[in-house]
Amino acid sequence: PQANDTIAPHLYDWYFSGNGYIQLPYISVFNNHTFTVEGWMYLTTTSTPSLFSDQPFFATGDCGCTDRYLHLVIRGGNPYMGFYNDDINSGTTVSTYSWLYLAFAWNSTTRYRAIYLNTAMIASGYSSGYLTVTNGSATGNGAWIGRFIDSYLVNSYIGSIRIFSRFLSQTDLSNIYINKIVPANGLVAFLDATFFDGTKYIDISGNGYNGVPYNIARVPVTMVSDQAWIWVIRGLYSDGNVHLRFFPQSSWL
Repeated sequence: PQANDTIAPHLYDWYFSGNGYIQLPYISVFNNHTFTVEGWMYLTTTSTPSLFSDQPFFATGDCGCTDRYLHLVIRGGNPYMGFYNDDINSGTTVSTYSWLYLAFAWNSTTRYRAIYLNTAMIASGYSSGYLTVTNGSATGNGAWIGRFIDSYLVNSYIGSIRIFSRFLSQTDLSNIYINKIVPANGLVAFLDATFFDGTKYIDISGNGYNGVPYNIARVPVTMVSDQAWIWVIRGLYSDGNVHLRFFPQSSWL
C-alpha cells in the first residue's frame, strides 16, 4: 500500500434467495450524470419467474417511464443495461456457477454507454435520451441491489458493488478486476458484504450510501467458490497515512 490508501478485506458474499434485496439511499449521480456501476455476481440460474427472466444487479428509478428507471440486470442470460424504453442488450450469454465481473458505464455528455464482462467490452452504443432519476421514488426512494421492480428479485450471489461519477477506463477496470485496486477518483459508493456493522452495510467511500438488507444472507467467500482478498482504495484520504478497515480482530498483515 501507499500513503493515503485504505485497505480492507473481502471475506463475505451476499446470498439472495429470490425474496430479498439491499436498500440504498437516493444517489444523485444517476440524475443526468456520467457514471459507472461495477461489481461481482455469481449466477446459480439464468431462469427466473420474472417476465423477462431477469437477475437484477442494481436499479434506481422514479417511474416506469422512458429514461427514468435505470436497471442493470442479467436478462435471459445476457448482461443488460436499461434506462426504460431506451436499453442496450449485450447479446452475450454468461455462465452460471462462476464469478462474473460486470461493469456498466454511461457518458452523460455524449450519451455513449458500454457493458463490460471481465473487463472486455461486450456491448456499446448511444442512448436515445438522458437518464434522469430525480428521487428514486420507484425504488424505495433510493436504489436497490438485487432487485428490479417489486417482484423481480435476484436469486444468486453478489460479492460487492461500486458506483463512480465518471466513465471508468479499461485500465481502471483491469486494476479492480486483477489487482483489487479501486481508484478513489470519482468513487461515489463502495459496498461489500464484508463491510457490515450488524444492521447495515457500510459504504466505505465515506459518502454515507449505506445499505439496509432485507431477507438476504451473508456467507463466507469459501461457500461460493470465491477467494478472500485485500481491497486497496487508492487515494481515499490525503493525510499521508494508510487506513485499515473491517479487519477481524487478531488479523495479521
